[in-house]
Amino acid sequence: MELSKDKEEILNEIDINKCFLITGSAGTGKTTLGCMIGNKLSNKINKNQRILYLTFSNLAKYQISDRLNELIKKNVIDKQLMKIVEVNNYHSLWWNLICRYKGFLNIPEDPILLTDEELEIQSQEELENLKANLKIPSDYITNNGTINKNKKDSLLHILKGSALIYNDYGPENFGENGRKFKGKMDFLNEISNIIMSRNRKGIFSHNETIYWVNKLLLRHPNILSILRAKYPIIIIDEFQDSDIAQWEIIKMIEPKTLIAMGDAAQTIHKWRGADPERFNQLETFSKDIYKAYIHKELIKKHRSNIDFSNINNLNQRSLKINIFDTVKHNKAKYKTKLEVKKSIFKKLNSYKSIAVLCLENKQANEITSFIRKKNTFNSGGCFKGLSCRRIGSNYSPYEQAKSICINLINMKELSTSKIANEIVNKIFFPLSLHKVSNRSRKDIYIKRWTDANNVYTKIKKDFIQGLNLFIDLCFKEEKRNSYICDRMTLSCISYVKHKLIIYSNNLINGDLLEKRAIINNIILQYEVICKNKFNSDISVMTVHQSKGREFDFVIIPWFADIPWESINYGYQWDMNNDEHQNLFHTACTRAKKEVEIIYPKNNFAL
Repeated sequence: MELSKDKEEILNEIDINKCFLITGSAGTGKTTLGCMIGNKLSNKINKNQRILYLTFSNLAKYQISDRLNELIKKNVIDKQLMKIVEVNNYHSLWWNLICRYKGFLNIPEDPILLTDEELEIQSQEELENLKANLKIPSDYITNNGTINKNKKDSLLHILKGSALIYNDYGPENFGENGRKFKGKMDFLNEISNIIMSRNRKGIFSHNETIYWVNKLLLRHPNILSILRAKYPIIIIDEFQDSDIAQWEIIKMIEPKTLIAMGDAAQTIHKWRGADPERFNQLETFSKDIYKAYIHKELIKKHRSNIDFSNINNLNQRSLKINIFDTVKHNKAKYKTKLEVKKSIFKKLNSYKSIAVLCLENKQANEITSFIRKKNTFNSGGCFKGLSCRRIGSNYSPYEQAKSICINLINMKELSTSKIANEIVNKIFFPLSLHKVSNRSRKDIYIKRWTDANNVYTKIKKDFIQGLNLFIDLCFKEEKRNSYICDRMTLSCISYVKHKLIIYSNNLINGDLLEKRAIINNIILQYEVICKNKFNSDISVMTVHQSKGREFDFVIIPWFADIPWESINYGYQWDMNNDEHQNLFHTACTRAKKEVEIIYPKNNFAL
């Protein structure tokens, strides 16, 4: 593999006991460079230590792992690196620490993570209890005594765990969401007590796990020492999007070598606390800790040479603007989806990979459902035979199958309760948590634990049969999905199941590294199916979920279901908003060949 000059220079300078900031725009190879840095530093640690490659999401975690595998296959890096580099995301790292040290946190039960559906139901119930006890601030209540609909989501947001973090670090440090609660510390205290009461029973959401890890490391310096000893080298992906709580824990760990990678122009999490000053804070922190602070920038781009993200030059040939007329204002949303469908159809024979990048999950779900209605059944019309993947959402059983397959091959290191919980979280069995306060913990989760233990028991006796049972459950859930079934998703689940039977002997008898490689190879066949079985690979996701991906053709829909004059931060693109500008820039950089922006006439705000 031939290295670009900028990467060569950085690798030559990389060494331990230093702090590096490596910046570069989309497509400059930051992920690949991170893997190669891990390879170079792998001989600087002992056999009980690991290099921690830390990122934001499960999706990004598996993309980095896949990149490591690709580089190993090409003999660019040593195959033993998979044992040395631990690729993880923040939430998983916090959750593992809580499960391991729950006794130090006085959590009597085996911790369990709520599914999104369970958390929503429980938060709604707790909000009603607060209202009944007159504990909601008056500015959230309407004149007729109901909760203001426009502010209800903010209340649910803090009940889902954020109140604990806002309370600890100050709500003003967490973007748009946090600033709404500035000056409401008494109310945040009230909500924090509700969340902690839930946590003391062993019931968690991802949102508050960082609070408990912070307390664990502050109260137990010996655990912090263990963490420091295990991870002397930390590589941070997408550093520009780290929030103050994540940054504080990294500073507490104080690794001997710290490498942060990012791109300020792709700061897309300001709404939850990403700070444009984080790069400067890194430099300040490094002065008294490391031998040197070194900032390097990647220049060479490995995607398209066209600057699709240049919003000041929208008339350039490859950045197409599709403005369409709407007869009535309330038809704008439907017309936008229709125009997206038309654009996809026009490009089917030109491009292999097509992506629709949306501002929010709600938009992505609506567009996915709209397209799938046209390709799933016999009435599919011109879209019959196509597939539309919904990436980065809980409504993608194949992505869940990939995650759980990789986790299960390492099952010997996991406790029964942990693996059961992991399995069920990946299958997403939503429960009706009615009257939570009046029911015991066991009653609430009996269905989840029954399903989990059935799978766990089967896996323990026969690895392949257990995985088959898991995939069958995924298949069953996909059929019951409120979003219309995607034929490619179902085909891929069947494909994985078939391949697992073929490779059964290897999976049972091989060592851990071989099992991991086999599973990864099986999962990678998914991409082969995309290319060979269907005319084109169509994906729908939010911009946040497009991390590390690239596509031939990118469509950016500009929904307009409300008057432009009354747009607030949220459902609609707003180019007067700094974060929306960054999101739009990021969306455009995902394209290799062409970008098309679709929005209704008179909503042209660029």
